[in-house]
Amino acid sequence: MIILTDKVCKYNKVFSIFNKKSAIGAVFVLFFSLLGLAQTRTQREYIERWAPLAIEHQRLHGIPASITLAQGLLESAAGTSYLATEGNNHFGIKCHRAWRLDSIFSGSSCYRRYATPEESFNDHSLFLKGSRYGALFELSVDDYAGWARGLKSCGYATDPTYDTKLISIIEQCDLNRFVGKDGDKLLAERDKQAEKDKKTKKDKKKPALPAVMHPVSRRWDLHCVKIVAGDTYQGIAEEFNMKLDKLLSLNDLDKKNAGEPQPGTLVYLEKKNKQAQEGHDLYRARKGDTLWSIAQAFGIRVKDLRKLNHFDSHHEPAEGDPIALR
Repeated sequence: MIILTDKVCKYNKVFSIFNKKSAIGAVFVLFFSLLGLAQTRTQREYIERWAPLAIEHQRLHGIPASITLAQGLLESAAGTSYLATEGNNHFGIKCHRAWRLDSIFSGSSCYRRYATPEESFNDHSLFLKGSRYGALFELSVDDYAGWARGLKSCGYATDPTYDTKLISIIEQCDLNRFVGKDGDKLLAERDKQAEKDKKTKKDKKKPALPAVMHPVSRRWDLHCVKIVAGDTYQGIAEEFNMKLDKLLSLNDLDKKNAGEPQPGTLVYLEKKNKQAQEGHDLYRARKGDTLWSIAQAFGIRVKDLRKLNHFDSHHEPAEGDPIALR
């Protein structure tokens, strides 16, 4: 979803088309001046907020921070687009066949929905590290023009001027400054402030409630957390002041069949739904799928999934089987 133009940082040229000597011209000049300032402020706030994360991804994955920020500005209208505000999708990444998590629709197209904007940035980096964009990583991180043209030639967007828009945004907003020393300085200042905040927090009286280590997300309108390496169901239950039996029950498990939770698995903190949300009517089973894993992926109770498909208590799907979700 491309909303910003290559003039996103400059609006003063618009004023010249109005007659400054006329009262009407003066009104228009004032209006567009305020509009320009508002959009520039929105963009500046977006850059200030997400530049540190873009720099981190540059270090981890080799994707220029300038490209990440320019794409975010362009695709999400500086974080104000429908996909960004409702789906935390800052890069217009569509669902595609391998996407099995939450989604959001815009028009007739399906886009990936994320629990947080940070997940969107992470998925963007992983998306670009696919084989389709492999040749781009032979370029220097400060070659933003080469990256922009490479994204266009590799088919990231259908807009024939996509590369020139990215280049214009980078140059007009001086985003390439984050590639070198300015980026290092920004991260150093952020780390210094984080250490200062940490010390200040220690000096304050500890809250009565224990700190929650797992960030709580919402999937399918349900509160949940994502398993990471080393997690146990007992540990999560204690973290959220919940009895283990209750947590297992909410996730269609019991002490006999729970086993060890696998990283990436969603653990719901409230009762799951009877059926999937609208737009997710049918799922075709893949290799390794079980009714439990499908139910967990879509936030449905296993007993309701069995009922929807008229399965008995022992039935498990085979690869390719259609599974009704609604």
